[in-house]
Amino acid sequence: PAIAGFLERRWPSRGGQHWWQTGYSNRRLSTAYRRSIMLVINRPWIGVAIAVTLPVIGFGLAPTLTQQFFPPVDRNQFQVQLSLPAHSSIYDTKAAVLRADAVLRDNEDVIDTFWSLGEGAPRVFYNVVSLNERVASFASAWVNTRSAEATQRILPELQRKLSQALPEAEILAIPFEQGPPSDAPIEMRVVGPDLEVLRNQAQQLRRILAEVPDVTYTRATLSSAEPKLTFVPSENAAARAGLATGDLSRRLGEALSGELAGTVQEGNAELNIRVRLDGQYRDNVADLATLPMLSSGGRGVPLDELGHWEIVPTTAAIDRYQGSRVTTVQGYLVPFTLPGSVLAEFRQRIDEAGFALPAGYTLQIGGEAEQSAESMGNLMSMFAFFALAMAVVVILSLNSFKQAGLIGCVALLSFGLALFGVRLFGYPFGYMALIGALGMMGLAINGAIIVLSALKANGAACQGDKQATADVVVDATRHIVSTTATTIGGFIPLIVDGGTFWPPLATAIAGGVSGSALIALYLIPAVFSRMHPASAARAVVQQDLYLVQPNAAVSGG
Repeated sequence: PAIAGFLERRWPSRGGQHWWQTGYSNRRLSTAYRRSIMLVINRPWIGVAIAVTLPVIGFGLAPTLTQQFFPPVDRNQFQVQLSLPAHSSIYDTKAAVLRADAVLRDNEDVIDTFWSLGEGAPRVFYNVVSLNERVASFASAWVNTRSAEATQRILPELQRKLSQALPEAEILAIPFEQGPPSDAPIEMRVVGPDLEVLRNQAQQLRRILAEVPDVTYTRATLSSAEPKLTFVPSENAAARAGLATGDLSRRLGEALSGELAGTVQEGNAELNIRVRLDGQYRDNVADLATLPMLSSGGRGVPLDELGHWEIVPTTAAIDRYQGSRVTTVQGYLVPFTLPGSVLAEFRQRIDEAGFALPAGYTLQIGGEAEQSAESMGNLMSMFAFFALAMAVVVILSLNSFKQAGLIGCVALLSFGLALFGVRLFGYPFGYMALIGALGMMGLAINGAIIVLSALKANGAACQGDKQATADVVVDATRHIVSTTATTIGGFIPLIVDGGTFWPPLATAIAGGVSGSALIALYLIPAVFSRMHPASAARAVVQQDLYLVQPNAAVSGG
């Protein structure tokens, strides 16, 4: 108002009748539109049918929406994680990294690679966590590409080539994604008391999961034990050399891990100095067998004379979940594959295979599905608080529980409109689409309150005057239509060129806001006319006036 008053005083209007001064108006369109408004006022069920058709279609299409709660990131980077068998040395890992790097750099869209051996790659995104610190058989990298589109285009093919080039390794090409970090996109937990039963059930689930399309690798946390090289001392031979088995263990540890020989000060840090055998003697079993152990007399005794080496299985780590023993079956997917569809296929195959757990064991879903459910719960709990506050404000503003209930119905129908918009453009339903749907509810409520408040402010409309009700709706139409058009226009750039992150939000709002205009302009007057019926005599007179002047010009529209 302040700016409009200033402009009017500075450049006063000259009373022109051009469309850019008074707004666009079409006699035929106005007459037809007014007839439609009178139709829904006289027959409210028609207005209700017009308003609820699209929302009902949206709710009906909801089961067909693809679920992807956390959207991918439009980023010209991706991650690579390489895992060799646990007994592999750092030199084996380096050789595997060189082969993987050659595959990556062979692609023209890859600009550069940055590898870290024995630890996780540096943190370059907010939800990236460092894994497998000081694990010689592990390596990770992040890779730069020419563009975000190039990343999405080449990553599935790179995953296939990497898997073929390194069949002995588990190598994952992973795009950056939103949401909290998770160990794997697909996870199933088997909870129960017996380790052997847990291991057997996990292997069955892992076999079923490996047969699901788009699954690249599978894991089971309670899997077979890894081999371990163990030295078994001979007590008699050690006694003849004057060595106790405890001394033998300590001296072997000092030779392999190092003996503390002093410290050195570097700035504010004190660093330990250890003396140990060179790496070539520690990594070769033949050299370890001839490793000399000092006897009590100072004579060197070869280690193989004091015992023998054995390869034994290591004890598998026992994971617990909420105090109970658990094994987790994990599945990794082809890049940009939606976990929701794979999980649905996995659960269907579990049912078809007749898989059933013994008594006392439970099957729980983890991974991205669990993270999504938790995030959804947090979002809904916060939304419930704001919805309650909004309901109180609407009730106090309208001073009517009936009319506040009508606004609540508008909010529910607008959610169906948002679902219809997302499905119409073919995007998955996730976090951004949900935020857009909640925003869509606010826009629809705003338009409905504008029309309802205008009807309440008109005394004749409140007394059941249908002509006055139609006049109010027609007068409010210009505002509703202009708001709808500008909202759709504002979100078109995000739909056309918003990457993969913004379009679900934009389609939920822009695709549904057009239907919200039908709710405001047809549902509200139809229900309002039922709340404020006219007397029988007044209704007959109004109908006669409407029939006498059917082609009267109507301003607005």
